[in-house]
Amino acid sequence: MSLQNEQIKNELAVFAGKYAPAILITATVKEIHDDDTVTVVFADDTQAEDVRLKAVVIDGNKCICVPAVNSKVLVGKINNGDDYAVVSFSAISEIKTVIGTVEYGADATGFVFKKGNDTLKQILQLIIESVQQVMVLYGNNPDYAKLATALTKLNNLLK
Repeated sequence: MSLQNEQIKNELAVFAGKYAPAILITATVKEIHDDDTVTVVFADDTQAEDVRLKAVVIDGNKCICVPAVNSKVLVGKINNGDDYAVVSFSAISEIKTVIGTVEYGADATGFVFKKGNDTLKQILQLIIESVQQVMVLYGNNPDYAKLATALTKLNNLLK
């Protein structure tokens, strides 16, 4: 290809990338990665690895929905390059939120509320377990059956 044709081709690509509408592509989630990215497979069986779930792939604050494996997602190209980001999803497997040392999460197994090393589940377990040890000589003892039920429900709700 001549130099002039190559320049025309490059200029058309720049023009199309700048003025063409944004394109979203349907894909299927194949794998979820620990770095807040996923691998997706497109309709033509090509795949893209490290598709972003948030603006940048670095540790730190975030609020993301992790799509479920085998769910459908809409994926958009970033700056007309080789990077992609998940824009929408048909099903999620987990919600993750991190702000400083505070973490909130939810998945099919329950919720996590955490600040530093302390979790809400640990705190409530300590309270229930300490009250279960109370023995009253005069008056009413704690309702041990209700405390055991509360502990079971706590373990079911929080992880």
